[in-house]
Amino acid sequence: MENINHTESDTEPTSDRRYWKRSHAEKGAFMTSGAAYYRAFREALRQAESYVCMLAWDLTGDIELVRGESPDDDLPTRLADFLYALLDQKPDLEIYILLWDYSVVYLAEREWVPFSRFRRNPHPRLHLVTDSAINAGASHHQKVVVVDGQFAFNGGLDFSKWRWDTDEHKPGDPRRVTPDGEHYQPYHDIQAALTGPAARTLDELCRDRWKRATNKSAPWPEPSESVEIWPPSLKVEFEKETAAFALTYSAYKDYPAITQVEALYLARIAAAERYIYLENQYLSSHPIADAIAKRLEEPDGPEAVLIITRDTGGWLEEGTLGLLRSRLLEKLRSADKHKRFAAYYPHVRDKAGNESQVYVHAKAMICDDATLLHGSANLSNRSMKVDSEIVMALGLGEPAPVAETMLHRLLGIHLDQSADAIQEALAATGSIHETIRRLRANSRHQLRDLHYDPLNSVQRKLADTQLLDPDDPIDLGYWLRKNFK
Repeated sequence: MENINHTESDTEPTSDRRYWKRSHAEKGAFMTSGAAYYRAFREALRQAESYVCMLAWDLTGDIELVRGESPDDDLPTRLADFLYALLDQKPDLEIYILLWDYSVVYLAEREWVPFSRFRRNPHPRLHLVTDSAINAGASHHQKVVVVDGQFAFNGGLDFSKWRWDTDEHKPGDPRRVTPDGEHYQPYHDIQAALTGPAARTLDELCRDRWKRATNKSAPWPEPSESVEIWPPSLKVEFEKETAAFALTYSAYKDYPAITQVEALYLARIAAAERYIYLENQYLSSHPIADAIAKRLEEPDGPEAVLIITRDTGGWLEEGTLGLLRSRLLEKLRSADKHKRFAAYYPHVRDKAGNESQVYVHAKAMICDDATLLHGSANLSNRSMKVDSEIVMALGLGEPAPVAETMLHRLLGIHLDQSADAIQEALAATGSIHETIRRLRANSRHQLRDLHYDPLNSVQRKLADTQLLDPDDPIDLGYWLRKNFK
């Protein structure tokens, strides 16, 4: 990528280490479920005039974008059918997709042949590139959609078979099913929508990625500022905010390593005064955990709240990332001399007594009602050093009011409370932890305390290495260049 480490100036003297670019977001909103995102995606693409570009970790062509209701148009509801029908309806539209050329480790989650309908019956204006321009063992994990260069989605949600859900997270919801008819557990995630220069910054990222993958300049035209796009189902939640974008890339060929996401997280953890609220799929990054532990040791440091999944996955994840998480939670609780830390997992129960954990796939941090970080990066070594990631930060200069709004909204989802009820409880208790404990008592949506099995000395020693979550890509050439310069 060209000029990837250069940034626009701001008030922080070392800002060039913390983000790639800062740009103005005319309008923005957050979607907190796959149902809301997929609906807004269809609405945004229906307004496209010239091009759509998608950066994807996964893409399942047969997933249903609209479930349990009729769409407000006559277009198909399955992803591949929708894109093909849209292209037939709009003869000037081109769609460009960069899809990570994935590892067999993720085979169970993905189509055997990516976007198989395109392979069988290609459309001349749907351009799919399986992107392998990254080190072995690393993944392209950015999840971005840009429409005409003036509107963009960015966050943690892919068009995968296990992503759709609603904020209600109903146990046994019959709509929460894969194309193969498999039911899956409730699923929590977040995606952002942006317009204006911030969307054009994400368009620039797409162009850089296309050049990296194909060695050719992006074939789509320059954005037209006359285009105005906004999904009608989305309520505008912030306007005229400055968004900073941070990246992660491991060194690859002539492209340098970029660790802005880690630097940004560490800087905001160090700067927090009242609270650090985290939602994430994983916790396996030693630098992140050490930074939080340092704040917990301070007599007047901030509260630290972690929302994470109880069960991390199958035996492979439990034996690797689950072990690492237990070790880091052990460290955090040891450092918590002043009782300001707790980890929770979301749990839901319906009136009939059916219950389930909620799988947390969100990747967000909110600090002090002022700063919000959100994007594709997990709290793992991979996301901080190895994979391609993008994180958006709001409130790095002046506080962003949407940070407080999102805290209330997310806690409200997890505790089945209105945002007003959350705000009132926070005002009364002065503590996120006390608010959670007060409001979960009689709720069918709860944030339950996350417990872990004590580790033995062998497990502890293994978890303290980088073997389970390497911060280097698995690439012989990279290792030789790094260690034998």
